[in-house]
Amino acid sequence: EQVVYLEQELKVVQDYIYIQKMRFGNRIQYDSSVEVDAKKVRIPAFSLQPVVENSLVHGMKDARCISVTITARQRDSALVLCVEDNGSGISQEKLKELREALEQEDIYREHIGLYNSHRVVRLLYGPAYGLTIESSPGTGTRVSITLPADMEEDTYV
Repeated sequence: EQVVYLEQELKVVQDYIYIQKMRFGNRIQYDSSVEVDAKKVRIPAFSLQPVVENSLVHGMKDARCISVTITARQRDSALVLCVEDNGSGISQEKLKELREALEQEDIYREHIGLYNSHRVVRLLYGPAYGLTIESSPGTGTRVSITLPADMEEDTYV
């Protein structure tokens, strides 16, 4: 399916984290805080897992352990999903490049998961939605995915 319930997408993330914990053990901590109503909102399939994967792959570069937290909150007519980690963080220069690359039409290869998630959200729901990234070196990264909270399964821009 192209669009799934948030609770289904969270299950995919939990399965992914389980596999990574088998590899890295206690070096990975995971938590989620999702409003009950938000679990029934439909979102693009595989939009969260690549963001979590990015947190682990890039956040653990210079960190022994990493904690990843997913939150989901409805704000007015939007659903805001946040994937936050306490990993290595991103330099301001690299962050600027990454933000610019997300807006380009061609594939940005280093962070293809982020790029794909952003493009799918934009293609399905329009330019008001997508990913935003906040980060600083040594303090971690927060990727927010903003989606419409009231979209039906087959509603497209």
